[in-house]
Amino acid sequence: PKLLARLEENLERKDLNDIAAAFWPLPVYRPRLRVWPQDVSTDEDGLSLAMGLTAAAVDPRSAPRAPRVLEPAGPPLSELPRGRGLEVGLAPDVLHPLTDLLIDADVARIHVRDIPEKRFAALADRAALADAVPELRRYGDSAEIWAELVLTNPLSMLDSPPLPEVETAAKDSPTTTSGNSNAAVADSAQANEKLSAEKTPEPPPSDSRRALRISAPKVAVSLAIRPDPQAKWTPFAQIDFSVAQEAVALVEVPNFRTRTLLFEWKGEPIVEATARFAPDYKPQDSTIDVQKIRGLFLDAWRGWTQTGPLAEAPVNDIDFGFTKLRLKNAEWTGHHLMLSFAEPGIKITNNSDVELVYETKAPETRWGGPYTLAPGKSHDYPVAYPLLYRQKQNGQYRTFTLPAGMDFEFRSAVAGTPPGLFQARENASAAPAATEPSRESS
Repeated sequence: PKLLARLEENLERKDLNDIAAAFWPLPVYRPRLRVWPQDVSTDEDGLSLAMGLTAAAVDPRSAPRAPRVLEPAGPPLSELPRGRGLEVGLAPDVLHPLTDLLIDADVARIHVRDIPEKRFAALADRAALADAVPELRRYGDSAEIWAELVLTNPLSMLDSPPLPEVETAAKDSPTTTSGNSNAAVADSAQANEKLSAEKTPEPPPSDSRRALRISAPKVAVSLAIRPDPQAKWTPFAQIDFSVAQEAVALVEVPNFRTRTLLFEWKGEPIVEATARFAPDYKPQDSTIDVQKIRGLFLDAWRGWTQTGPLAEAPVNDIDFGFTKLRLKNAEWTGHHLMLSFAEPGIKITNNSDVELVYETKAPETRWGGPYTLAPGKSHDYPVAYPLLYRQKQNGQYRTFTLPAGMDFEFRSAVAGTPPGLFQARENASAAPAATEPSRESS
């Protein structure tokens, strides 16, 4: 029970809302979300916890007396994968009721000129639209067009199974790099013996990852027109698009301390379009070239998807007080977006011109070392808890506590002064990792 209470305390976080926001593919209002423990299951390998999700009313003044309760979006706990680490799975089925909520509140809309990708503004430009809709030419150069992008059907995320050759590429992709583990994290009887090298899997390249398909089955662009600034807006036409495109989930590593979840668009979008004049509008020229309008939308969509990922969500370390876990991998499994967390580690880099000789100690071990770190090299410790660090200077030990998830550098604070250990500067270039700390004889 105490563990559950701590999990609830640590998982009731803005971070999970940020992760959920990364699913949001269109630049319209995002609902405010809250997660809460719903179901729990334990076995010999650990604990599985299902989380429920509540979306706030768009307008608090019109909130219902009781929330609408929907069927669970994910499979039962008995069908979830069982790992030995911390894995957080997000069921994308929640997108459908969330976008339905916004459509009902009539807030799933945005003026095309407010969309970050400026090519969408062509859908509100009289000159750009006139080739496709000749009726616009009768209004002259002073006419203004109001164009809103409106989500009229809920979004969905579907599985897009990889092609066989992609599956083979994933299996054949490089999987290991060298790292280091500290004697301080080993059994205390072996703590002073040596540091063992550890193999850390690299995430496969994005081209080999299983993709999901993001589908907006009905996105409308509603057009209104007025001949001059003093006239009233008149409903003119509506263009309906259906859009689908694949994306893969990735973890970006800007620096040692930061992890970002992002979705990367893949392949070509599937875009279909239909168009019609407003019911009460009587055109003199009823011609509408749907393919030209589709071309404007497709060009804007491609510009938006090619300039960056679908969304980026910084994911902070999950802090359990004494220990921390850090996002290591994100992958679409066909049913969930699975986020894997592991030890954030501690890194020490020698940015001085002299060798650094030091010792370390985990909470339940004796002192390990002394270890020698050459100039320009780094030592990495794959731990989830703090380490004690000590260095002998002028015949006396200086001892520090190194928090998990942080990186440190041995350098001079001022040129010409003896070097010391400092928290690393985030914009400092990373030094190449050392192969293994060397043991000096006593």
